[in-house]
Amino acid sequence: MGAEAHPIQKRVLCMNKIDLVEKKKDLLTVAEQFKDLPAYERHFMISGLKGSGVKDLTQ
Repeated sequence: MGAEAHPIQKRVLCMNKIDLVEKKKDLLTVAEQFKDLPAYERHFMISGLKGSGVKDLTQ
């Protein structure tokens, strides 16, 4: 899962369905684990249903 960077690929990691997580502390714990994955330039937490984070992703 993104173990190595590819010289011509740009990768982003999107965590969707964040609105379904009851304890936001749990979401931050998971996000912290993913932030150190190599080869991802940006990380986004989004809720397509509620629109949270979608604007940041599309920009």
